[in-house]
Amino acid sequence: MNILIEGAPERYQAYLPEFVPLDRLSLTFCPLGSTNEERLALCPDAEVFLVDAISTVDGDLIRRMPKLKMIHSEGVAFNGIDIQAARERGVFVCNNQGCNAGAVAEQAIFLMLSLLRRGIPGDRAVREGRQIQMKEQAMVEGITELGDCKIGLIGFGHIAKATAQRLAPFGCELFYDSAHRKDPETEKAFSVTYLPLGELLAACDIISLHAAVTPQTCGMVNAAFLSQMKNGSYLINTARGELVDHLAVKEALFSGKLAGAGFDTLSPEPVPADHPLVRLPPEVEDRVVFFAPSRGITRQQLLPRTPAYVVKRCARFQWFPARQHCKCSLMCQTKSRRKSILGMLLRRRAVSQPKPGGILVRRDAIGFAETGDKIGPRAKAQVIGHHLLIAFPTQHRLCGFELPLNNIFPQRLAYMLFKKL
Repeated sequence: MNILIEGAPERYQAYLPEFVPLDRLSLTFCPLGSTNEERLALCPDAEVFLVDAISTVDGDLIRRMPKLKMIHSEGVAFNGIDIQAARERGVFVCNNQGCNAGAVAEQAIFLMLSLLRRGIPGDRAVREGRQIQMKEQAMVEGITELGDCKIGLIGFGHIAKATAQRLAPFGCELFYDSAHRKDPETEKAFSVTYLPLGELLAACDIISLHAAVTPQTCGMVNAAFLSQMKNGSYLINTARGELVDHLAVKEALFSGKLAGAGFDTLSPEPVPADHPLVRLPPEVEDRVVFFAPSRGITRQQLLPRTPAYVVKRCARFQWFPARQHCKCSLMCQTKSRRKSILGMLLRRRAVSQPKPGGILVRRDAIGFAETGDKIGPRAKAQVIGHHLLIAFPTQHRLCGFELPLNNIFPQRLAYMLFKKL
């Protein structure tokens, strides 16, 4: 399999699983920001293209890669990929949804605390020998505790949920708005209350953006949006820079409508030196906090879904030449044989079978599956080294997990086609 990777080789080597069969994979690397011509010159017959979350993959490139089967964003965002062109070519487009939810949630809270506690001017004051003056100023102006704030989450996906979980111990009142209201059980579990957007903006002290970039949300934080926000409130954006009209935010900072704003993403990226929020006068610049988006990535969060693990996913689900492996079809086995194979998986606690006709993935055995997913009828398994790698379609996604092998499990069941029992 030929895999074209946009990024430095070191990023992949740092996380590359030991058992990925690299002898069967051809990895070609191209620098971030490469042109279509440069990409094609390096690997014109790529079957998989792994790209940065902010990369652009247009229809022209997709049509000029005849063997392309999958485009995979190594992050959550994929708005730079021409989905329609991929659909016309039958190319799968994948992302790592939720892969860094916890890390980004912590970054959002860091930005909130930095603004409320005046972290940047405080640091500067200590370094310049003005600690007492800064202390006196804070005593006069007062400091708002995070627990006293009403916080509005716009969007309620993986990152917003992780943010709500981490904010709850502070004692904040949490509100959210999303395209579809969640069920009462979800709202109770995350200690959030639904409010329509207008009411949420007027009520909350901090607005935190967690929405995806769509034609409807692009530029949603404009002058009209900001005018509905509470006077002296704060804006946090750890979602996408395209959600925000940065000139409108600049005006809101100058007018005092916004007490401050925190960003780990801007538009465009890479951020130019003349961006409207980068160059601000001294009386305003301390009310804006930037944090590099890479700081929203942690090894613990990303290890299971790093780009290198996407390579493992390709190896796990890939189109290996069948002649290199022993093959058998579970559908061709006897009913008793099929049940014995399923029984092996059950004994190894990889899956559970709560009722006839359904197999559910267990939490402690998942690779890229979600707990509770029902396995479909066309799962495949393959032995690589001392691991059994199983890939299967579920209701919503292509998933898989791995099991260590011992002498009990026959090696000849290297390439199986599971049938729903």
